[in-house]
Amino acid sequence: MKNSIDEKITYHENSVAVAKNLRERGYTIASSTGIRQREPDRDVIGILKSREPIQKNFLGFKWNKQQRGLYIGTLWLENQARGAIHNENWVLEVYGRDYVPELTKLVKELSEQHQAKVQIILDSEKPRVEIYSLDYETVGIGQTPHPED
Repeated sequence: MKNSIDEKITYHENSVAVAKNLRERGYTIASSTGIRQREPDRDVIGILKSREPIQKNFLGFKWNKQQRGLYIGTLWLENQARGAIHNENWVLEVYGRDYVPELTKLVKELSEQHQAKVQIILDSEKPRVEIYSLDYETVGIGQTPHPED
């Protein structure tokens, strides 16, 4: 039985530290469904990679249209079903075979700072795209738009 207040409190800062590190490396954090977030969830961090804006031209007016970010991975810091355990074992799901080397190197560096092992899973051959909250009205549950959509 835990007696002191210190023994009763569990403090997790992994997600905040990992999210900060991801931002410093040029990535954007997201939820586990690919929705951009300001603050990370406690147990999971989605990883978005920015894309170049598309140049548009209509009747001589030119502008840049921002593209949705590529949703290239989800880092599970704790999730019993996936085998992720805080400070012991993380699980990285990669979306897009081309991003496996980049994300492998990234999480290796991140996990060493937290003394966690990492299991890497290629979840799909192609990357997904960032989801907007309004997408849930137009995309069915369980469906994810792809970069070509």
